[in-house]
Amino acid sequence: MEVGLSIVLIAIAALPQLLAVPFQPRISDGMLAKRGQFPWQVINRHMLPPYGEAFCGASLISDQWVLTAGHCAHGASSFDISLGTLIADYEEEEGKIEITTKKAIVHEAYDPLLLLNDIALIDLGRKVGFTDVIYPIRLATKYLNANVSVTLSGWGRTSDDTILTSLYLNYVSLTTIGNEKCKETFGNFIKNENVCCVGEHKKSGCKGDSGSPLMEQLADGSWIHVGVMSYVHKEGCTKGYPFALVRTASYREWIRNKSKI
Repeated sequence: MEVGLSIVLIAIAALPQLLAVPFQPRISDGMLAKRGQFPWQVINRHMLPPYGEAFCGASLISDQWVLTAGHCAHGASSFDISLGTLIADYEEEEGKIEITTKKAIVHEAYDPLLLLNDIALIDLGRKVGFTDVIYPIRLATKYLNANVSVTLSGWGRTSDDTILTSLYLNYVSLTTIGNEKCKETFGNFIKNENVCCVGEHKKSGCKGDSGSPLMEQLADGSWIHVGVMSYVHKEGCTKGYPFALVRTASYREWIRNKSKI
């Protein structure tokens, strides 16, 4: 794939976040999550001057730190973080905590055009207590292979035909593909630090899922965080194209150095 075309594919996929649409719709062809099913799932509303409020997902990874995409923090002046919620609105919800902070660390080598090193940490500024609906997820330390069953959760689009958001957290089952296969779609902008996924039928991550967690469930039933949602194909989420994420294990040392966890 030509370099110029690849830039367009990535830039257009990221455009809704950069233009700060307040609520991006949900995962394509997903299922409704149950209360406490993904207690690390976080809403990251952030202010992007001069555009206004933007919406992303994120993950609680300790009692004070949240992991998200770089483009979900780059240039933001503040962050309104919602923990312990299934519903993407401002209504009260049992167990829900809302924290406003201005503290974030975007990867030093983040490239906003090519979405390289598209990862960031948000410091909540205080410790939160753990409950049935607020609990951190462990981070992967090993390279994630192709053909692994994984799960993505978030509030992104249900289809390419809507600009409306779902109020409810959704999740979808997917399969990882090799980076060489993913390069057939996105060219050399796929690096070793990326992981790509594809779903059956219309199952996919979509615009608005940025920053949300890709997870692998282990044999003992526990979950580990294996990827951060980054971008989709410019033609949409329901055409069968793969989508790209940041590979968690590739940034484990960076996360440790910045957050001390």
